[in-house]
Amino acid sequence: MPSTYLALLRGINVGGRTSLPMAELVRLCEAAGCTGVQTYIQSGNVLFNAEPAVAAALPGLLPFPTLIRTATELDAVIAGNPYPPEHSHVTFLFAPAPPLPLPQPPEALTANGLHLYLYLPNGVGRSKLAAAMPKLGTTRNWRTVTKLRQLMAG
Repeated sequence: MPSTYLALLRGINVGGRTSLPMAELVRLCEAAGCTGVQTYIQSGNVLFNAEPAVAAALPGLLPFPTLIRTATELDAVIAGNPYPPEHSHVTFLFAPAPPLPLPQPPEALTANGLHLYLYLPNGVGRSKLAAAMPKLGTTRNWRTVTKLRQLMAG
C-alpha cells in the first residue's frame, strides 16, 4: 500500500543558478512512479504517495541532492525542536553531522540524529552560524516544516 512521503531537494531555485520548474519536478516524480505529487513553494519540497521501494529510489532519479522523509519522521523532527518556533530552522542531513561550528549567542545549534536545529533570531541572512555551516543537507524554516506536515496529513 502506498504511503505519503516528503522529498526535500537541496539547492534548487536559490540564487538564480540552479533552476528547476515545479511542473518539471512533478513530471519527474510521476515518471518515477509517484502519485498525488504536490509541490510546496519553489524551493524543492515535494509531497507524494508511493510504495516504499519507489520512495527509496527517487533520490537517485532526481537531478539534485534529495532526502526522503515519512510523516512519522517529520513528526519526530517537529517534536524534537528545542527552540521557540520563531526564528527556528531545521537542516535535514544526508548523514550524521561531523563536528560543527560553535554558535555565538544569541544563535544556537542542536544536533539530533539526521537533523540540526538552528535558532537564528537575527535571521539566516545575517547569521554567522548559517554562513559557517558546511553543506550537509538542506535547511527549511520552521513555518515551512510545519506547513509540510499539515499538507502530508491531507
